[in-house]
Amino acid sequence: MDALNLLREFSQKEAKKLSEKKLIASSFITSYSKSIEYIGQILVPCLQLAKLTNGMDESAVNLMSLTLYEKIQMFNRETSNKYVDLTKGINRNIRNADAHLSLRYVPNKDSLELKVWKGGKITLVLIPINKWILEIYPIPGWIIQAYIYSGCLLCLGMINKQLFAEKYDQIFSDSK
Repeated sequence: MDALNLLREFSQKEAKKLSEKKLIASSFITSYSKSIEYIGQILVPCLQLAKLTNGMDESAVNLMSLTLYEKIQMFNRETSNKYVDLTKGINRNIRNADAHLSLRYVPNKDSLELKVWKGGKITLVLIPINKWILEIYPIPGWIIQAYIYSGCLLCLGMINKQLFAEKYDQIFSDSK
């Protein structure tokens, strides 16, 4: 069961168990982690397009071997930081803490706790659960949706150019 369904069920219960809170937090962390990994895969064709735009050709195999951090740095560099708003949504500290299994839910503080290495020392950072759910957790999903929708728009452009032009104008006229 996904994290949001667990949260909906949990919010309807009167007696809330600690084990259920931990299960929900764990589900959100797992979902976030999988989303970040997917973004790492999405960055490969994005990097290829950015490199092609700059007159270079790069194989997907070479790009897939890069770490997420390296992909983000290269993508920002290749696009002259035009799309940095997309990549800054990936919190490196949370990603590293998750990868090193040092991200956990602390029920008595109603926060996620992560260990961050700075200057050779470990610092504990707390993220209130409300901030996690409202500000941090949704960002990878938005990035993934944008990628999928852009692919759909591209397919529409190949199938029906007039409808593509209408939808393109509709999307960008609403954002002004």
